Amino acid sequence: MTFIKRRKFLAFASILSLALLYFYQPLSYSATLTVPSNIQVTPSVDAVYLNGSITVKWDKVSGATAYSLKITNTSSNNYVIETVNGESNNQAVITNLIGGTSYIVQVRTIKAVEYSDWS
Repeated sequence: MTFIKRRKFLAFASILSLALLYFYQPLSYSATLTVPSNIQVTPSVDAVYLNGSITVKWDKVSGATAYSLKITNTSSNNYVIETVNGESNNQAVITNLIGGTSYIVQVRTIKAVEYSDWS
């Protein structure tokens, strides 16, 4: 690699590193954020959704930038976390669930780089 190409590459790598640091900020716990309430889980019976799907709704939390849903399979303790962006998006459809299996559904609030407890 020539000196000029190496210099351009290093400059690009530095800019990319700074951009990643700027846009990726890990979330931190906040005891002051409101936990979503009035969680409602409804099996989906509409033909639009696949078998083994549920609709999860919750009350909106003022100032939320997103919500996380944690769906835990009670027999294996495996879980999936889905993120829903926006304060007003207070529902999600979770698909590909296994029929006859029990799940625990939890929701938490995300505001900027902080998150609440799970419901």
